[in-house]
Amino acid sequence: FAAATLLGVLEAGLYMTVSNGLTTAYQSGSHELFSRRLSVAIGLCLVTLLLGTALSLSLALYPRGLVFFGLGHLTEPGLHTTAIMLMLAVVVQTATGPTMTIYRAQGRFIRGLVVGNVMAGARLGLIVLGVVLGCPPDVAALIYLCATVLFSLAIIPWDLRTNLDRVRFQPSLPTKAEMTEVVATAPWFFAQTSILNFWSNVPILVLPF
Repeated sequence: FAAATLLGVLEAGLYMTVSNGLTTAYQSGSHELFSRRLSVAIGLCLVTLLLGTALSLSLALYPRGLVFFGLGHLTEPGLHTTAIMLMLAVVVQTATGPTMTIYRAQGRFIRGLVVGNVMAGARLGLIVLGVVLGCPPDVAALIYLCATVLFSLAIIPWDLRTNLDRVRFQPSLPTKAEMTEVVATAPWFFAQTSILNFWSNVPILVLPF
């Protein structure tokens, strides 16, 4: 799971960049700007999702690629399947994470916190149930992946569209000016989140060595 979590670097600072941009736009009363920034955010999330999925599937088809990252011990049949499914789950969660900032942008932070915790608790409950029923690790990982996809791509977007203001999931690619603005800000947030990510997970990954 620590190896899979490292894919969180694909977030590349978008979480806080999107959060600040949406909050500024909504609080200024410019609904047009908010809608535009949301569309661009969704577009960037989809790009992240596609890149992360492509990377995970490439490692599924070519297990030896894990050796390049010093994760050769994950090429064993059982571990490999489990690792790939966890990677896909982390990719989905990372790519859709910025959409959770919509709650904060519209002053609905508590609702977002409750929704996030309920979803996380429900997912954990399903995994625990699977383990209690004797599911092997790869099946538990599949449950984790399916629950993550369901919550991140269906339930949470439904809640956002239903209970928040002017939330429409219509992806757009950023203009050159918008991309310049993102590039000027995101690396600083990326540095903070990636350092924490590596600091938390690399020590676990070196244990097998």
